[in-house]
Amino acid sequence: MTIDTIENFDNGDENGTGWNTGGAGGKPAGEPFHFNNQQTTGSITWPLTGRRGACARMVGNGVAACGFSMSFPLSTHRVFAFYFRAYANPSAQSKIFQGVRAGFVNNTCNVYVNTDGTIQMECQGTSQIGPNVVDGNWHRLDMHIDTTNTTYTIDWMVDGVAQTQVSDAGNTAGWTTRHGSFGGPIANTLTQEIDDFLSSPDAADYPINGGEDYFISTILPEADGTHNAGTNVMEDQAGTDIGVVEAWRLLNEWNPWVSANHVRQRAAGASNYVEVRFADVVETNILGATLLVTGGSEQAASPDLGVKVYDSTDTLHLDWYTGEIVSGSTASLSGSLVIPAPAGGWTREFLNGLKVRFGYSTNASGTVTPRIYDMCIQYAWSAPAPESRQDWSKFPQALVSH
Repeated sequence: MTIDTIENFDNGDENGTGWNTGGAGGKPAGEPFHFNNQQTTGSITWPLTGRRGACARMVGNGVAACGFSMSFPLSTHRVFAFYFRAYANPSAQSKIFQGVRAGFVNNTCNVYVNTDGTIQMECQGTSQIGPNVVDGNWHRLDMHIDTTNTTYTIDWMVDGVAQTQVSDAGNTAGWTTRHGSFGGPIANTLTQEIDDFLSSPDAADYPINGGEDYFISTILPEADGTHNAGTNVMEDQAGTDIGVVEAWRLLNEWNPWVSANHVRQRAAGASNYVEVRFADVVETNILGATLLVTGGSEQAASPDLGVKVYDSTDTLHLDWYTGEIVSGSTASLSGSLVIPAPAGGWTREFLNGLKVRFGYSTNASGTVTPRIYDMCIQYAWSAPAPESRQDWSKFPQALVSH
């Protein structure tokens, strides 16, 4: 599988500025970053009522728009899978999801719940009706959007049952689905929950995991690795050297926009870094993983920073980010990047051996200070399997209403 987006909403609102906004560096090749951006001030919460933890809950009141979006690498094929549930029929047709072109212009798909509780898939104004999905239970939606040719098609399934293909002719060939938005319009009157979202640019991945059930779990830093922290280089927020204090304890309280505890680089050191390891997982059928990191600059400056993923043999597996992280700003940064599968595919042992090193700044100083607030790995796995332990007290953001 070629999964490039993994999200289970355990982290709550990730609405931050993208890494390197306006900066001189660059996102990694292929630009596989995605960000959760809360689009409106409607009622969005992240309660612990999901399939295995938190989920995204949107309450449409017909007055204020209520939704959020993600961004994906450009592709004329876009495969989605996610779980959703609704408790009561909306009083007006309400949107669950939409696929959107770059720049948020022109939708490649719209998914609605109608006033009778049925689900509706739409492609450029052409639509098909599916089954009733308003019963308070979790339902799975799979779809494959193909905009390669002038006739667009959407193949879709509800709970593993294939629905009638939606197609629309006379379009511009080669449109790419760049964004995915949940909820949104002011007309929405649906209370809905979304969980365990996966996406792929590969048509062969439809349906994801062959249609078999899957879950997404989260692991946090749980131990320090071997640092090259230097003296007065890699520090905690109070200026104490990492090594004197443990780094992982500063990075595993997932409340990404509270920066009271963090790790910072206070002096230039292209070879200095902090290394952290993550909690072990027990699942064996791993489908994919992604690393989410939040950070920023202590001053309105333009620091550079590196974030790298190494395997258990100390071999560089992913250069998650290298370059200027933000340009002249103290904005909070949020970024997520899929971790490539190793040769031979994902295993529990490989996932458990991963470690993250960060630092490497060439321009850090007392007035140009990059810092990392929190990080986590989200990983998808196929049921049935035992679930890794997960301490939900580490995710206070999931309890906060936005």
